[in-house]
Amino acid sequence: MSGLSKRKCSNNFSFSEKELLLKIALSRKTVLENKSSNAVTWKDKGKTWGEIAEQYNSQSQGSVRIHHIFVQLVISR
Repeated sequence: MSGLSKRKCSNNFSFSEKELLLKIALSRKTVLENKSSNAVTWKDKGKTWGEIAEQYNSQSQGSVRIHHIFVQLVISR
């Protein structure tokens, strides 16, 4: 095992992709940072993340990202 070299993983997002995602998410900050935890709030947040994914994919220069990547990004915070 010690003779094998590890491959370096590439970054998931480039700097410009992160910047674009942040810009889009900040425009919907009030919905995303709502502290309520009722069903209506969760539904609104899910819808908002879907809209963010749609807008990001339409503006991104890189590959198309999928909605669950954004969900994982939020969960990992």
